[in-house]
Amino acid sequence: MMNKNGFIVLVLILFGFLNTLSAQHQIKDSTEAYNYWAQHGIIEMVYAYMNDYIETVGEDKAKSEIIGRNKYKENFISEINNKELESFETISSLLKSNSWRETEKKLFQPLKKNYDNKIELDSNFFEAKKPGSNDLVTVIPGQNNKNVNWNKKQQEIIDNYNSQLTVFSKKRIQKDKFKEEKISPVDEKIKEPKKPKQVPSEQSKWMKWIIYLAVFILGILIGGWLVYTLIKKKITEKLDYVDEKERRIKSRIKEHKSNEKSSFFTKSFQDENEKIKSENSELKRKIEELKNTSHNQEQTPQSEITHEWEIKQSEKTTRKLFFSMPESDGRFIIDNGESSNDGRKYFRIEYNEGSETGDLYYISGDRDQRAINRLESYLKPACDIENIENADSATNIEFIKPGKVFLINDSWVIDSDNKAQIKLL
Repeated sequence: MMNKNGFIVLVLILFGFLNTLSAQHQIKDSTEAYNYWAQHGIIEMVYAYMNDYIETVGEDKAKSEIIGRNKYKENFISEINNKELESFETISSLLKSNSWRETEKKLFQPLKKNYDNKIELDSNFFEAKKPGSNDLVTVIPGQNNKNVNWNKKQQEIIDNYNSQLTVFSKKRIQKDKFKEEKISPVDEKIKEPKKPKQVPSEQSKWMKWIIYLAVFILGILIGGWLVYTLIKKKITEKLDYVDEKERRIKSRIKEHKSNEKSSFFTKSFQDENEKIKSENSELKRKIEELKNTSHNQEQTPQSEITHEWEIKQSEKTTRKLFFSMPESDGRFIIDNGESSNDGRKYFRIEYNEGSETGDLYYISGDRDQRAINRLESYLKPACDIENIENADSATNIEFIKPGKVFLINDSWVIDSDNKAQIKLL
């Protein structure tokens, strides 16, 4: 009899084996091999380009792209060999919503078009060109992309596909050879005596059904746990998003109330100032009358009678700070700003001394083309961009309207709903 611990180990081994078989993709012929390795290749080549892009531009300038790449890896790359491939629609949606919109348009879509047109799966398949351009999909404007990860992954995909075709070719040759041998006359072979069939015992039958039942129950438990974990994760992310949104709304309401309160006190201060000035003028007039009617009395020094209060409002001084580029999370660190423009700055913040709000301006000039080439890191975090679809051909930037910034700790934070408005020309 099998003891309890041995039975449990057997069930776990059997379940793992069955799971592995069910997860692996079974390819039956060359057509399925092309469909699988072409889709598999596009998914992995997009990820290889992401890594080449980040290494080329530098991690400091691609913080938001790194977050998007990590999500892509978690959803499509980590378990790519153990589960069904994700649909192109799902992949396209993630790229667009996680800082890789340009990559989706200029790299992912051309590769997908090659797959739809059934282009031969070799190096030409991956040497696609950007829509409306002669540039290859791996060209990064203004940068020297060495394509290290791209070239390595391309060779790996092509080798795997060719290996699969070789296996099918060998199987076909063996099958044809077997048919030929079956048709051709053969010498009679001495038949080996048939071994008597072994009738399974009653105990082995019960053991087989127990194993099937155990595997079934274990599968349900693990499946339920996975569903619960995924649902809990989604709910937690949603709650965190709602809390962050609520915090930002409360912060803006508080700031708005503070501004209203400040405006109220300023108005009251001005009214009181006008009132005191009026009383002062009246007092001066009475003193003059007293001088004209009191010739015989000793004149009292005016300095002892007249009391004047002149309340001067403190003049507000406008300050300016110039910056090269924003951080990837949409803010300008105060220590990175300069009080003058050395000709290499793209943004200017103007604010009244002592104020916690200011206006954000884009500085148009001879360096507009450089900013357009680095659109993801230079312009998108700080600006709402018109004609962004013309980024490949645009050479100048027209400033339209300033945005709003708020002073938080040591940074000017950009109001995501009031970015500076620019237009590509």
